[in-house]
Amino acid sequence: MPMAFFGGATGEIYRQFSVTIAAAMLLSLLVALTLSPALCASLLRPIAHGQQVSRKGVLGRFFGWFNVRFDRGADGYGRGVGKLIGHRKLGGLVYLALLVVMALLFWRLPSSFLPDEDQGMLMVMFTTPAGATQQRTQQSIDQATSFILKQPEVAGMMTISGFSFAGSSQNSGMGFIKLKDWAQRDAPAQEIANRITGAMMGTLPDAQVFALSPPAINGLGSSSGFTLELQDVAGKGHDALVAARQQLLQLASADKDLTAVRFNGLEDA
Repeated sequence: MPMAFFGGATGEIYRQFSVTIAAAMLLSLLVALTLSPALCASLLRPIAHGQQVSRKGVLGRFFGWFNVRFDRGADGYGRGVGKLIGHRKLGGLVYLALLVVMALLFWRLPSSFLPDEDQGMLMVMFTTPAGATQQRTQQSIDQATSFILKQPEVAGMMTISGFSFAGSSQNSGMGFIKLKDWAQRDAPAQEIANRITGAMMGTLPDAQVFALSPPAINGLGSSSGFTLELQDVAGKGHDALVAARQQLLQLASADKDLTAVRFNGLEDA
């Protein structure tokens, strides 16, 4: 339970697990004190090892068959452990082989801080040039919405003009896309988001449109991916900071391992 009160990313990640484990332990304790003794008295009858007991009914025959197979499995396991103890070098080689396989899997399998999850929905952020009117922003939103609703995996969409996670302004907007059920589509959510973002770059040169997946855990950011903050520690001023930000965005956009690189805010009017 103390983990449920941790702050920061650690608390957000482990809060759900700690509450789930605590609830499961309470339920297990309740079952152990109430139902388990009665079930043990009725199901677990004392039977000598290898003894055959005739049981009546479907459940009786099933339990008899289970006891015989369980005894055979226990005997086989005991013989296997005895042989392994007698051949320690072979056991050591098998153990080393398992370690090598685990190391290869750890090295080859992709990993991340929090893997993206297909939650059946996407978010879209719209940004038009600084100083653009709300009517101009709405026109861009309508054009993007028309394209998005034509995608075969999209079930519906809702849009908001004048607000986004980047801030509130007439040149910003936001949308929420409801995807079809996982059984009705082959493409995952992130692939659909990349397709929408790429298509909008060529279709709407007057606006920036980014389709994003929601965060894997609520409370850790406003979308999937990561955020980088740039700070002017040398005190060179606003213009120098903006120039450094633009250079950083260009370099990040050219990296093949990154997608949907954007400025998390609104441009100066």
